[in-house]
Amino acid sequence: MNKLALPILAGATVLMVGCGSPQKITVQPNPYVPGAAVATGQNIAIFVDDKTSQPVLDTPDDKVRLVPKNDARSVISQTLTNAFKARGFNADEGTTTGTPVKVSLLRFYTDIEEKPGNDRIHAGITLNVAINDTTKTFSRDATQDEPGHISEDDASEVMNDLVNTLLTDVTNDPKLLQAALQQTPTAGNF
Repeated sequence: MNKLALPILAGATVLMVGCGSPQKITVQPNPYVPGAAVATGQNIAIFVDDKTSQPVLDTPDDKVRLVPKNDARSVISQTLTNAFKARGFNADEGTTTGTPVKVSLLRFYTDIEEKPGNDRIHAGITLNVAINDTTKTFSRDATQDEPGHISEDDASEVMNDLVNTLLTDVTNDPKLLQAALQQTPTAGNF
């Protein structure tokens, strides 16, 4: 084998390994919830619908799409349920009783832009939240530069910070909280 063929073969192997499966991040949000309860046990039913489409290959050539290790819809549903419970609501995921809290996950992504000596993380999340006659859209984006190569832990941290901020906005929004306090007889199906 000639001396030039060995480095080319090694480089091709590295490229093939890197393209084999998408990198994964862990989504474990922990939003800030103030200590003061606003509700006194009012029933709410939380429904989260994932309307995102996240094909791994549908990214620009200079970026790598990271996908969650866990189901983003389930994590957001569980996190919102716990946050509303902390605010004094009797919150449950997908029940048929209580005021419906309908959440649409519209956008959820983390990309890494690889550059020589400095990688960049791009992340974004958008939720549409409807409670009774009140509907609001919450959206957050982040871009962070990291010297050298970005690890899955770095990307997970950026996305979790973003999700924490957005879910804190949702669970502390005065109009949404007021709408949730106005009880409706049944949530039905989302």
